[in-house]
Amino acid sequence: MTCLCITGSASVALVQVESHLQSMGMGGLNTASLGHDLSMETWHDQVVGALATSNTKLLSVSQPGIRWDLLAANILGTNLGPRLLGWQDPRSVQALDYWHDFDQNIRFVLVTTSAEQTLIEAMASSNGAFQSEPVLRKWRQQHEAMLRFYYRNEHCCVLIDAEHCLTNIKEFKLQVENKFNLTLLDSTIAQTDQLGSSNIQRFLTTQILNNYPEILSLQNEIDNSVLCLAAQDTSTTVVVAETSIDSLIADYCLERSAFQSLIKEQTHERATTKLKIEELKAEGEIYLKQYHDTQFKNIVLSTELASSRAKE
Repeated sequence: MTCLCITGSASVALVQVESHLQSMGMGGLNTASLGHDLSMETWHDQVVGALATSNTKLLSVSQPGIRWDLLAANILGTNLGPRLLGWQDPRSVQALDYWHDFDQNIRFVLVTTSAEQTLIEAMASSNGAFQSEPVLRKWRQQHEAMLRFYYRNEHCCVLIDAEHCLTNIKEFKLQVENKFNLTLLDSTIAQTDQLGSSNIQRFLTTQILNNYPEILSLQNEIDNSVLCLAAQDTSTTVVVAETSIDSLIADYCLERSAFQSLIKEQTHERATTKLKIEELKAEGEIYLKQYHDTQFKNIVLSTELASSRAKE
């Protein structure tokens, strides 16, 4: 059995890479057979999640204990067979040496994400309180760990850039087949277009990264180490460097216009909803009055009927 460990810093990219590999024939790992209903996800939850946190370095799994060794062995043993299997988890970055020493049949797909793209995604998910330092610190720790592992174990690893991989799936498939001596199917998932970003986002990330020369140096080392799937496109860097103030203002105006349109749409929807509520309320009051009138008429008729019977 050949097993692929797909890991990196960006969970969204890992899911996409895993989806392509599954489309190529890779199966998922079944849970442990010992009755614990334990999957690779829960194993990482318990083992990697138990590691202490540190701002200075990324702590890694070393000796989690006999219990977790046995459960890991049971997960892999349950899945013995000729099929290609695998899992993805960003926390596996902290268990690379553990899995390598644990089973020599595991192969590693190390998925890097550029510092620029990491910042752009962090900005997009921010609720307003944004700090670049912790984002870049985590990015640096994870990528340094992947590079160290890759340099020591290049024979059982591929180091890929997420964006280049997802935009060059056929070449990625060929490289994985050759490196790990596999036979894969063609992916049935549509190839991802190049990730988009606005001039404002690229300008801001460039300004941020200029304050972190160690990050730029690490990024350069990664770019020189990742698997070459196609001619590297450096146009992004040129555009960032030559972004004009006018283009930034144009982007800002477009985003502001889109935001204002959204506000108008929401205001219109609220007004429409309020009008419908008032109409329903008025309609309800009419029905209630009709009900009361009917009840009153019934009471009058009952009274008249009772009076008529009394006279008889």
